[in-house]
Parts: sequence; structure tokens; C-alpha cells
Amino acid sequence: MNLSRAMLLLRVLASAEVAGLRGGELGERSGLHRVTMHRLLRELEREGLVEQDEERRYHLGVTAWRLGLAAGKRFDLSTVAAPSLVRIESQIHDTVYLLRRVGDEVLCIARRDGSYPIKSLVLEVGTSYPLGIGAGGLAVLAALPDAESQEILQRTLARLDGYPRVDETAVRRLLAETRAQG
Repeated sequence: MNLSRAMLLLRVLASAEVAGLRGGELGERSGLHRVTMHRLLRELEREGLVEQDEERRYHLGVTAWRLGLAAGKRFDLSTVAAPSLVRIESQIHDTVYLLRRVGDEVLCIARRDGSYPIKSLVLEVGTSYPLGIGAGGLAVLAALPDAESQEILQRTLARLDGYPRVDETAVRRLLAETRAQG
């Protein structure tokens, strides 16, 4: 089994969350050839990493869940950060997110909903997006040394298509403004 292709399928399925994906949708999103994709899916099913429901939609399987639980014990920053999230939310009354850098992305690992009556809940726990996108991703990118942030930006430019009104010029301008404001 080609590990990188199998991981691609698992990441695509993870992004589909509870709804899962039909084979055609999974093929479109992964860009894998239909035959290759189905061969990998069969192997992933045998390992319990993927399951297919009665509507023929693919989902992450029980083994993926178990692996996530085991990894969660190592990466459980949300418990450590909980008092800080409570303190910040009580001061600003707005929703507070805890993000963790994972490669060229930020991953939302905790959220504390604020008491302010108007809510803009833009992130769910478990959602990730490229560095440079959104306030959190921009803050993390701005905190990195310039050479590293420029390398990351070059790698993520191709992924900006999925973000309306965001292009390289806008990200570079926002990055400069964020750094100037500290």
C-alpha cells in the first residue's frame, strides 16, 4: 500500500466528518485514479481505518478513532489551557479558540464560547486551515521568522483557491500589518 496515498484518503475522509463520502466524491477530492483508490480503500477497510455504511458512503473507521484517542492523550493541550481560555473569555466575552500549529496548518484543538450575545462560531474543534488564513493562522505565521514564513507561504499558495477573496497579495499585506501591530 502506498502510505502517502492512503493518508491522503484518510485526510479527505476526515474533512468530510460525519457525512462521509461516496466513492466518486472521494475520487474527485483525492485526485486518485478510481482503481488505485478502491484498492487502497479495501486495504484500509481490512485494517479498520475506513468503513462503508449501508448507503455506500465511506467514513473513518473504528481503528482510526482508537488511534485518535491514543494520540489525544499525548496532545491534550486543551485540558492544560482550559483555565487560560476561561480567563480570556471572561475578560473579552467573545469566543476564544486554542490553535496548534501542525506543519503548514493550524488545528483548532479547543473552543470556549463567549457570553457576548452575537456569536460568530467560525471554527469547530478538529478543523484545520493553512497558516496565513484567518486571524489565528495569520498570527502564527507572523510569529515565525521571516524566512520560515515565506517558505510556508510559498507552499500554501496553491491551497488559497478554497478561500474567497484571499490571494497572495492579501495574505502578504495582512502578514505585514500583523507584524507591524505586534
